[in-house]
Amino acid sequence: MLKLPKKKNKQKRNGSPIPNAPMTQEKSHPSQKLPSQNEVVSSKASAPILFKIPSGVPRFLKCLLTTVKYVEPSFMIKITMDFEIFGHENDLYISQEDIVHVGVMEEIGASCVLLYIRILYFQLVKREISHFFRFVEPIWLSNVGSTEEERVEWVSKRMLDSNPGQMWLLPYHKGKHWMLIIIDFDHQLCYFLDSLHSFPPDEIKSLISRVFQHLRTNNAKTKEVAWRTVKCPRQPLQSVQCGFYVMRMMKDFVTNEFSIRWLTSNCGGKNYYTKDEINEVREEWAQCVMDLMSTT
Repeated sequence: MLKLPKKKNKQKRNGSPIPNAPMTQEKSHPSQKLPSQNEVVSSKASAPILFKIPSGVPRFLKCLLTTVKYVEPSFMIKITMDFEIFGHENDLYISQEDIVHVGVMEEIGASCVLLYIRILYFQLVKREISHFFRFVEPIWLSNVGSTEEERVEWVSKRMLDSNPGQMWLLPYHKGKHWMLIIIDFDHQLCYFLDSLHSFPPDEIKSLISRVFQHLRTNNAKTKEVAWRTVKCPRQPLQSVQCGFYVMRMMKDFVTNEFSIRWLTSNCGGKNYYTKDEINEVREEWAQCVMDLMSTT
């Protein structure tokens, strides 16, 4: 039986650079423990990444890009992810490549999304509403290197202690594309948000259905899960902004005073995100990285 790591009394919230770089790619998960996308060691970047700082980049992001432009390929920032964020404490690693991809609006990996979840979590803590929202790690939904049985057990264990009124946010990555699932646990409703306006893939519907079946066998008060496809903001054609759209949708959901109404009204009827709205999450991300770097 898989077991979650025990909660540690002392929480760490600072980051420090380390010489060895883990990748943002996924690897096979050991069956003896829960997976983390940050346990992998990088085989990338044997030379510095060459890039040009785009015009119109927000202030903190421009400063961050300037800072890492000439760092060693092994440059890495180690960040402790507190127990409460995902139900276990682990380390997150942000590389030069992650920073560049956020800065030049290229496809972003799981580490970038995880860091933004950390940002949202501490914003919710500050507002004293973190108990209303919980997050599931994207890799726990991935079929890379794990069986469906393992994924069902990992997600079930994470959701087993759901409290009344809690909403679950599950960023989902498939085929180089980011999507978002929001689960209203009380009503067993899964909302699917995809910036390309597709429908929920059968494999994720099967996984979530089995998670709720698993919870029912553990005496959780659940019923058959229902799905609702949300007409969310649509990303520009020929773009790779799906990761940024998922981060922005998570922000809009957890900061909205009427979050359920925001969902049921198709994200307030918003058709797309403006450049400023996407830049806002990129700037928050960059400011967090700069703050972490300054404490080391």
